[in-house]
Amino acid sequence: MPTATIIKGKPLNEYPYKDFFLRYFKKIKYDIIILGSGVTGLSTGYHLSRLGNYSIAVVNNPDFVPVSQQSAHLISGGYFDNFTRFHHTYKNKLACQIWQFSDDAFRFCSRFVQGSDILRTLGERLRFVKSEHEFHEVKKAVSLLNQNNFFSTLDTQNDRNEISLGRSVLSLQSHGQQGGVIKPRKLLEKLKESFRHKSYSASSLKVFDRGENIELSFLDGTCLSCTILVLANHLGAAKILPELDEALVPVTDQWLNLVYTTSCSSHLPPVGTVFTSHHGYVWGAFTEKNAIQVGGARFLRPFAGIGAKQSSLSSKVTKYLVQEVKSLFPAISKVEVKSETHGLTIRPMDDLPVVGPMFGEPRILVATGFLGQGLTLGLYSGYCLSQLIHFGHCDSLPRKFWPERLRSL
Repeated sequence: MPTATIIKGKPLNEYPYKDFFLRYFKKIKYDIIILGSGVTGLSTGYHLSRLGNYSIAVVNNPDFVPVSQQSAHLISGGYFDNFTRFHHTYKNKLACQIWQFSDDAFRFCSRFVQGSDILRTLGERLRFVKSEHEFHEVKKAVSLLNQNNFFSTLDTQNDRNEISLGRSVLSLQSHGQQGGVIKPRKLLEKLKESFRHKSYSASSLKVFDRGENIELSFLDGTCLSCTILVLANHLGAAKILPELDEALVPVTDQWLNLVYTTSCSSHLPPVGTVFTSHHGYVWGAFTEKNAIQVGGARFLRPFAGIGAKQSSLSSKVTKYLVQEVKSLFPAISKVEVKSETHGLTIRPMDDLPVVGPMFGEPRILVATGFLGQGLTLGLYSGYCLSQLIHFGHCDSLPRKFWPERLRSL
């Protein structure tokens, strides 16, 4: 962390207007300051408030809507990438820990929202297989998942008479009842209202290491001090920690809210079903009766949207996503685009979430890079950070997720 003084030159008490400066730069001390007012940041504060009497401040950027507020409404277990990718890269034991974290996150999230108006409904988590190459990968993934006591099945069209599938669909992988649809705004409201904290807004700030404390200086003169700093501001984490700048890559994405008409609704998955296709690069969910949310298809963008400075809508992506929905579900006769949303997210270079204390600076904790599953993983990561802060450890959080793994990138 950089070290700096607020006023350079003479000691503060030698300035003729010292009373003004002392008042203007008055420090406000908190136990914990959280940068980011999305699901991850608010979840951290919410769960900390249930562990101890912490003084907490939450800082948001007024120039940006929290990513989770405008995110897709789905929650799911597992990952959009299949288990084989983790197994090939990290071998069996670590791959199971990574997969288990997401399954635990889904169960944690679904329990948290049940019995409230946050939850719409829970459903099945499906993967549509459309190529021979993906079929062989999915077949291996199902075998490995079952060997490690995770639930997964591989069905053909004939095995799924209740769903009418497009001709291009070769088979269907199911992860069981590990999908669902929630209301992100309601989730944020519940978290925000459920713990005592002070809210601040700052479009720009500087962070200083002051030995025992960490200080945040705002452009308007506000100066906050804390013992623990939590970076849950996904796009801003790398700016505060330049050591992570090369490893946390911004990516642009978009998703559509579609309404449709159908000749036979009984041949479609029920509301709450979450699905992916094209190796997870297209994802979606049945959010309401006659409504689908679908997104992805970054492979149609220049450089797959990686390294984008700002997000944008792509008419090519929109057209492709609409066609993909029709291709997967032939029972849908007409589709209308109700709304389009785009945004920037963070994708770590190694495609794993980054959650844990910063290497070389354990008073700063980071949570970002949830690979399109921010509602599920963000809520649970906030809980894990609260455990780390209060108890000094969290057995549910794989050590592989800590930022220390990015030291060499």
